[in-house]
Amino acid sequence: MLITGPVEGDSYWRATPSLQALGVLDDSRPVALHETTGWGAAPGQAQGLTFENLAQQWLRRGTKVSPAALNGNVWYEPLPLDFACETEPLDALLAAALKAAGVPTHPAGHGVGARRRVVVEGRPVEIPVEASRSRLVLFERGTEKVLAATPGEPVG
Repeated sequence: MLITGPVEGDSYWRATPSLQALGVLDDSRPVALHETTGWGAAPGQAQGLTFENLAQQWLRRGTKVSPAALNGNVWYEPLPLDFACETEPLDALLAAALKAAGVPTHPAGHGVGARRRVVVEGRPVEIPVEASRSRLVLFERGTEKVLAATPGEPVG
């Protein structure tokens, strides 16, 4: 399980036993215009992130330190990387999560959209991916039915 952004409680702001067991409960603070992360940077260096416009006014971040590596089954990144102007840190985090989960990926060059071919339950499936973006598609085991997909062209 990968969680980005602060987790202060359930929808009623309660620190439930399940959230406590996951170890993701965290205080939060507003994001700054510029934040740093190790995701997407050269080893040992920080990658700058920008949170602009309205997002900076309402976005919050957890106060825990970003992980340098993903260990165990629950991964918590306190920064809401999916709302940053830069895409490299989110791409790096998602790539690390997929690798840690043992999910094969198919990297593409930058600047050109692509159709990625993956094999689901023994059948090849084409997944359209926009330029400089990532795509997540969840399939039901045994039926190959698409349960959910991030925005983009239909999966075929």
